[in-house]
Amino acid sequence: LDALARDLGEHHFDLRHLIRQIMNARTYQLAATPNDTNLDDEVNFSRALVRPLPAEPLLDALAEALEVRVRFNVYPLGTRAVQLPGVRLASELGQRPTAGEEFLQRFGKPERLLGCECERSEGITLSQAFQLLTGSLVNDMLTAPANRIGRLLELGRSDQEIVGELYVATLGRYPTRQEMQGMLRIVERGPQRRAALEDVLWGLISSKEFLLRH
Repeated sequence: LDALARDLGEHHFDLRHLIRQIMNARTYQLAATPNDTNLDDEVNFSRALVRPLPAEPLLDALAEALEVRVRFNVYPLGTRAVQLPGVRLASELGQRPTAGEEFLQRFGKPERLLGCECERSEGITLSQAFQLLTGSLVNDMLTAPANRIGRLLELGRSDQEIVGELYVATLGRYPTRQEMQGMLRIVERGPQRRAALEDVLWGLISSKEFLLRH
């Protein structure tokens, strides 16, 4: 940390340079797969630790993957979750929290009453599972007429093209041949094409590969 601090000062507090330095560091690029020597190590940075995405990046990732903007009280439409200062403002103004704000609360976004990260809750709870399974926010995002699925259908894309883009948008990679075949079977057997594609997308955003930082 001292070396990073010195380097940041020497480069006139250029944040892009700082991010580049961190991302090029060996420690940052370590794999999450443990070996015999570091299987139980969780403190010495010998491997990357698999953790859930924090509330704000998770919601922003959902919004980006589904191409749906999330609404927050008193903030303009299009405001990202990572730009929000806290989750108290709506209730203080006597307003009902939006679905996006409720999602952030359930996934541990703090009120920012303290000046340390210890205020944030990183525990996995049943209410988080319900948010993904039956929550109004995720359901509304999946069924929004003009979301990513709607746009691709409007463009006349094939099932294979749509599934491929959904994988890239959510997992950052194309599906394997086996994954593609399985997803196409789901779409073909579905009673409605749009609903089947929504099921595919829901499966992707509910996967460990999407929800976990690894």
